[in-house]
Parts: sequence; structure tokens; C-alpha cells
Amino acid sequence: MGAFEDFVYAEMPQRAVTIRGATDATGDPNDSVLGKVNGAPPGTWYLQDDTTPKRIWQKKSSASDGWELVANGGATSADFTYYVASGGDDTNDGLTGGTALATIQEAVDRVAALQDLGHAITVSIGEGIFVGAHLDGLNLSKSGASLNVKGTLGAPTLTTGTTSGTATSGTTTTKLVDSGQSWTTNELRGMFLLVSGQYRVIYSNTATEIYIHMARSGMASGSAYSIVVPKTIINSGEADGYGIITRGCTLAKVTDLVIQDIEISGTNGLCFFGTWGARAERMRLINCIYGFYVAYTYVRWDVETMYCEDGYYGALLLSDRGEHMEDFYSYSATLQGIYGGWTHYWNFENIAVSHAGSDGVSIQNVIYLDIKNLLVENCTGKGLNIDFDSSLDDEGSSTYFKSAISVELNDNGGDGLFLGNNTKAQVNALTGSGNSGYGVNVQNGSTLIFDGPATDLTGTSGDLTLDEGASALDWSTDFGSDGDSVTNISADTRARREDI
Repeated sequence: MGAFEDFVYAEMPQRAVTIRGATDATGDPNDSVLGKVNGAPPGTWYLQDDTTPKRIWQKKSSASDGWELVANGGATSADFTYYVASGGDDTNDGLTGGTALATIQEAVDRVAALQDLGHAITVSIGEGIFVGAHLDGLNLSKSGASLNVKGTLGAPTLTTGTTSGTATSGTTTTKLVDSGQSWTTNELRGMFLLVSGQYRVIYSNTATEIYIHMARSGMASGSAYSIVVPKTIINSGEADGYGIITRGCTLAKVTDLVIQDIEISGTNGLCFFGTWGARAERMRLINCIYGFYVAYTYVRWDVETMYCEDGYYGALLLSDRGEHMEDFYSYSATLQGIYGGWTHYWNFENIAVSHAGSDGVSIQNVIYLDIKNLLVENCTGKGLNIDFDSSLDDEGSSTYFKSAISVELNDNGGDGLFLGNNTKAQVNALTGSGNSGYGVNVQNGSTLIFDGPATDLTGTSGDLTLDEGASALDWSTDFGSDGDSVTNISADTRARREDI
């Protein structure tokens, strides 16, 4: 049996303690160590760093109960949290706020060293400015295993007005009104509105009104609200220049790896690369080259509540399987607000793009595209551009595009909606105006099926063309009744009204 004189107990404000020194023959501090740290309260954490691999222990509910092994180097035995803070130290155990680590990378490296993960691990990051991190090769496929890299939300500093209050009027859908406020116009753009327990990206604001870009309940008079932003900020990249990148991680389900409540600025952005799924929540990506970048993911990834501003793209999506994106807003991208494709299935819900330097949304070679509520405005190119080049895809020959709620395309520099190369579109509500080309341009074997009463998408060149602009069709004249259909034989294009 080893000596115990080298064990050190130092009760920190958060009741943390580090064990350094020899252990008994079994490596179990339950009996002898307990006597040496008499009075340690329940919940105390111990990092035993004299062993290879290191062990993590937690004090049980009473002194007589001894200690519980939480992680034995390569294996976990219980859920636990690593803390990261701007005043931390990477030589700390990281197991409480008082013994926090200094870098996100150190925290995720310690998680990666636990190759037999079977429990929920959280990396909790405090307020402040941090360097980015890469999450490589995490194996979260075992039942119960998960990793949540979580920043801190807080109130922003505003030029005028306050960050919380109660709505004095409004709608139950997209507008909240507080007549006592004096916000600076559009200063709240891209911040998060918390109302009725839900976070939503703010699309725009006036002195007294907040707008979100999707229908959402709980916005009417009497609703308490607050405005928040991530106070955890990554403003310099990891080795490859990303704020956060996941590579080669294996998951049992998409929610096993979650990145949330972080702002990333001035880097390559947030990247899911070669990973079996991941999820991002309540993220702000400011002036990032790629914004949100996905490549070679093999199962579904998720996004909910994300704002991207400036950078080349709002989102660059080049994944192999299904995706789900909800409550996403791209503002002022140099190129496309959303660009991507070469995948089987996309599900977009409550998406907004404005002021992109090219097309608002450009989608290539997606076999099935499901959009519920899309708003694209003031983009230099087309509003929504959907195309399929079968010579570049060996798994499909066309795109099927379905929108069950609303597609609104306003004041874009090209066609509002462009359907190219064997795209089959079925849209229930298609509206918008001020587009410089056609409202809808259908080309090269494509088909548009639309709901007549809910369709009023216009452009300066006309409502609809089926022959690359040689002639224009009118919604009310050419499709005045349910079932009206027009076909262009030479272009193999067609449009048909089917009322709901």
C-alpha cells in the first residue's frame, strides 16, 4: 500500500479539491483518503493525477458513503462538467467554476482522452473572449454518451432602450410592441428574443417594435420578453482558422453533440466536417469567412436559432445526407446567404436571407428540398435559385421542391424564384414583389405546381416565364381557375394551378 502523506485537500469556493500523490494498492481512495480529507462536503470533486490515465472522483451524499469514481481515464462512470473561464488555468482540474480551465481546447482534449464515453459531459464556458477549438474523433456512439459545448447568454449593451419588458400590444405571430421603449432602429437585428420560453432571431426593429421572420405564438400584449446575446465570444481560430470545427466524430443521434450559446467572429466560422451529425443552437457568426460550413456529414445535422452577418457566406452546406435548419437568418453575406447542395434531403423552416451580394439562397443537386416559411429580400442576384445538373450527380436526376407554408421573395436583383434542370416544385404560398427579373423562371424540364389564391410573386419582367424569357405569363390571366395549366413543349416546362 502506498503512502498518503502527499494527498492535499484545499477547499475552494466551489468545494473543489485536487488529489496529488500515491494511492493504495487498488487505487481506491474510499477508505484511507477519506480519513485524510476529513470534513470534505458531499459533491466535492477530486482529480487524481498521479495515475495513468487520470481518475476523477466525486464525494457521495455523506461522509460515510465515501467516493464515487466518475471517470477512470478512458471510461466515464457518471455525468460531469468541465468549466472554462477567462481567468482560468489549464493546469486546474476544471471540475468547478473555481478551478476552471483557461481554454476550450483543453476542455475538449480532456473529453477526447476519455475513449469510453457513456455519460453526458458538458463544457461550460463563461463570459469573455476565447480562442477556438477543434473537436476531433470523439466517439459518442455509446448509449448515454453526449457532449454539450455551451457558452453563456446575457443582456447586450444597447445604445437606447432596455433589454427586457412586457409587450403592450402586437400580434401572436411576427411582431412584438412595447410602446415604452426607445430602441435604436435595427440595433437589435441578429440578437435573440426570448418570449414564452422560446428564443428567436430578431429580424428588425423600430423604436418600439420587434419583428421576427416567422410566425410564433406568445408575441401579443402582456407577454414578458427579454433580449439576449451570447457573452461567450470566440474571436480567433484554432489551428485551421475555425472558431469551432468538429471532425470525424461518431454519434448515435444528432443531439449527442451540441454547440450552443456562442458568438464566433473573424474566423472561418463554425464547421461540421466528416462528422456523423451534430447540432448548433443560439449561435451568432459575425464576419466569418464561411459562416456556418458543413461538409461530408453522414447523418442529419440540426441548426436552431442562428444569425450570420457579413463573411463570404451565411451558410455553406455541402453534406452527404439530411439536414434540418430552423430559425436561421443570414444578413449581408458577400456571396450567397445560403449556398450548397449535393445531398439527399434538406429541411428548412423559418429561414430569412437579406442583402446578400449574390443569390439569396442557391441550391444545387438536392434530391428532396422541403421549405416551410422562407423570406429572401434585397439580394443582388436571384431570390431562390434551385438547379440540378445530373452530370455532377450519380444518385439522382432531379430536385423535388416542396413548400407547405410560405415563400416570400422581395426586391431581389434577378428572378424571384428560378427553377432549372428538372426541378419539380410544389408551392402552397408564393408571394413577393420588386424582383428585377421574373417572379418565377421555369427552365429545362422543370415544373411548377402552385396554389392560385396564395400565389402573387411578381417581377419587373413579368409574373412567370416557361421559355427563358421569350414570353411572359400572368397569374390572373393565364391561370385564372383551379386546374389551369400551361406547357412549353420545346423547353419541356410546365406550370399548373392546383388550389388547396
